[in-house]
Amino acid sequence: MKYPTLVLLCVLGGVAFGARPPSGGRKLEFEKPFLKWQTGGRASEAISSEVVKVSNPSFKQAFQVEIKARTEREYDLQLAGRIKGQIGKGDVLLLSFYARCGESADESALGRFSVTGRAHHPDRHLFPFTKTVSVGKKWKQFLIPFVAPIDNEAGYSITFKLGGTKPQVLLIGGLELLNYHDKKKPDQLPATETYYQGMEPDAPWRKAAHARIEEHRKEDLKITVVDRFGNPVSNAKVHVELKNHAFGFGVAAGLNSMFNPRNPEDAQKYQEAVEDLFNKVVFENRMKWKFYQDGDPQLEEAIAWCAERGIPVRGHVMVWPAWKRLPRGMQEEWGAKTNEFRKVIEEHVRKMATVYPESFAEWDIVNELYTQHEFVDLYGRDVVADWFRIAKESNPKFKCYINDYAILAGYDEVHQQNYYDWIKYLLEQGAPVEGIGLQGHFRAPVPPEEILLRLDRFAEFGLEMQITEFDFEETDELLQARFTRDFMTAVFSHPQTTGIMIWCLWEDAAWKPSAAFYSSDWKKKRIAQAWEYMIKKEWHTDETVRTNPEGLAGVRGFLGDYEITVSHAGREKRIPFSLEKRSGSVAVTFK
Repeated sequence: MKYPTLVLLCVLGGVAFGARPPSGGRKLEFEKPFLKWQTGGRASEAISSEVVKVSNPSFKQAFQVEIKARTEREYDLQLAGRIKGQIGKGDVLLLSFYARCGESADESALGRFSVTGRAHHPDRHLFPFTKTVSVGKKWKQFLIPFVAPIDNEAGYSITFKLGGTKPQVLLIGGLELLNYHDKKKPDQLPATETYYQGMEPDAPWRKAAHARIEEHRKEDLKITVVDRFGNPVSNAKVHVELKNHAFGFGVAAGLNSMFNPRNPEDAQKYQEAVEDLFNKVVFENRMKWKFYQDGDPQLEEAIAWCAERGIPVRGHVMVWPAWKRLPRGMQEEWGAKTNEFRKVIEEHVRKMATVYPESFAEWDIVNELYTQHEFVDLYGRDVVADWFRIAKESNPKFKCYINDYAILAGYDEVHQQNYYDWIKYLLEQGAPVEGIGLQGHFRAPVPPEEILLRLDRFAEFGLEMQITEFDFEETDELLQARFTRDFMTAVFSHPQTTGIMIWCLWEDAAWKPSAAFYSSDWKKKRIAQAWEYMIKKEWHTDETVRTNPEGLAGVRGFLGDYEITVSHAGREKRIPFSLEKRSGSVAVTFK
């Protein structure tokens, strides 16, 4: 199924031509000089490169890279080099390079690629920055400051990711990397301003989104106040305050940090942050098969903590269908016992569906089928439908979700199509799929209009949709906050979405520290401030009105749980009320 795509991801507006970085930085060398880097990747046959002479006052030669055919993913084609100079944790660095587009088959006539910094950690890769850029015919300089997350025993590299686009010819030159150590802070270095389509305050999509929010996320609330004889009470003061959104603004909680007896101060701050900004929780890893343990004390504490506060919990995940997602030793034990292992998976689904029978509002039954499909390869596609049926039959009290990534973030149309086909297939098989999970792990903005197009596409199935894993890995905190605000607005405006779950809360315990809402010292970063403003100011209801001679007062409020306080003649009455669509009337009697 083909659908329209907005191809302009992100434009970095150029700084003054030939602008020199500030003094004080030490130039770092690469293991190979930039013009001797080699192109490669999974689809290397689709790329060719050569060094060409150019007319530029800052440099005389540049890489000319020809992308001959579109690949599935941006990392299928790369130009990369390792850094040789010493880098220490916390060092402040500045990357500078120039780029332009020689030819482009895209309708915009622009070239597009991304550039990433990578720290080669022994256990996992860290990305101190990722920028997606678009370039035209003229040379443009890009300046990207970033902070080194670790010492460089394992090495750092710079990678230009060139795949996932229509055929294009790019020229890249003048690359330079400077290390300022602790002599500069990142905000003291020049940075190329980032632009994405639709970020303008008067962008047309905003008006339509606000109209949808008004229609789908709000309802008229009518309060009738009478005395004990049923007579209307006029001029009564009525205060209406939203206490909890109906929409899920949730967080992935890392239980080792949230319930850590060895660090009670940070654990307390973690819990306070969850209560402050979120109304829904998913336990980041603890329910995954690889990490789940019966009688886990932290898990028991977390479930009780959420229940005491009335915070709904989503389960993640019953089956992540690859051997590496299972506890150690399971492949050796069951790899040759195909028939028996199918029953092991089914028993696991039954167990997770019933181990905490009242605790989960929904469950991801299966996760990431596009890339994690070894068990599907063993048993055929119908096995996934079986997992859904077994989960629902075992416990009909929660909603059954499917979940996958690269649907809203990036431009992997093959992955998106695969997910669409899976959902269509499962529904045709009668599988009880009740919700569509859309991960949102962003390294570059995607235009809000494009987000809405993709949501519309998956809305065709008539199911509720939820952003199950949102983060934006970006060191430019202003850009991070702006895009998060716009992403939230686009998602909140869609009538079939039910929530957004963020995946990186605290910098010291986040899988992507630059995406975290809170810094190491528990200060709210700009992304958290944007989130808080939207849910507590922009989309909040807190109004005081007076009853008319008929004893009536009314407001239009956001859907959710309210506290209504009515005051009259020195008396006061408080009433809890849940405002839902087509259910906005409440009567208050003064006896």
